[in-house]
Amino acid sequence: MNKREGEPSARRLDRQEYRSAAELLLDIAGPASEHIRMNEKEGKKYYTNLEPLTLRHMIAHLEGRCTYGALIGHPDGTTRASIYDADTAKAVAIVKEAARHLQAAGYKPLIELSPVGKAHLVIIYTEHEGVS
Repeated sequence: MNKREGEPSARRLDRQEYRSAAELLLDIAGPASEHIRMNEKEGKKYYTNLEPLTLRHMIAHLEGRCTYGALIGHPDGTTRASIYDADTAKAVAIVKEAARHLQAAGYKPLIELSPVGKAHLVIIYTEHEGVS
């Protein structure tokens, strides 16, 4: 965390870090045979793509060219991350407080804030963890 502002800071990734980030994102997404993609035009907000996500999809997602959604699970019942949605101001406050507690306990939680006041709290595991 940036001590001065109390918000995370970012830096540019080199080519290998960028590829590693895309590979991690693909592992987090999981190997499901379908995924959702945000619709850039009018109509439904999301539509289903009947194909697995690929590294190419993850690079487009990281570059902000496309927005995808995935189940984040693997066939063996494991996951690489936990992701919590916060769709109300109260829920955003709860995930921000949870992130503070997780950070105090030694975790490195990520909070993705949207411009419309929503958020995701993301916890990435160093290896696949069982899901209950």
